[in-house]
Amino acid sequence: MRPAGAADGSAGADPLTAIAGLLRAEGGLLGEVVVDPGPAADRRIAQALAGAPRADVIGPDLALAAEATREAELVHHVPERARIVRTDDRDLALLAGDRLLALGLERLAAGGWTAEVAILADVVALVARLHAGAAWALGPAHHAGTGAPATAQVRTAALWSVAAGALGTGAESAEARLLRVARAGRVPGVVTS
Repeated sequence: MRPAGAADGSAGADPLTAIAGLLRAEGGLLGEVVVDPGPAADRRIAQALAGAPRADVIGPDLALAAEATREAELVHHVPERARIVRTDDRDLALLAGDRLLALGLERLAAGGWTAEVAILADVVALVARLHAGAAWALGPAHHAGTGAPATAQVRTAALWSVAAGALGTGAESAEARLLRVARAGRVPGVVTS
């Protein structure tokens, strides 16, 4: 058995440490901007998944994929709040975010967990939609993300709560259905004229 936070991300209770180890092992520019997550780093998605029915079936790759996707959002839109990637180079931050998205999705896809890949795809699309308005308002000259860190981070908090529920309980859960409906542009319970 490997120790917690093993470099290959196959074991351990802390997916952020595992992700940092995986990125360092890949080396290159991205490996150079990876830091260890601090004890106060936000781990609420992994905590919400602990003991969830799907997490018990899939194992640590579920939390790893969810936290990698969340870190990608932070690196792309709120770089000041990123937990394991630190860089002032906006282009490198964008590449890091893209690599984090791929890392999470490839781990689930390799295990055949396609329903969870679909849930994270819904989350990624909705995260982009929620940050898009702020990005347009700030304009192309703004390179630090999509607004003040506290505001930008709060923008998707409810979405991540629903996402953790969907990932933890499966593709047929109420949370997963809500994500699909929202991604399709329909808001449940709202009548439009």
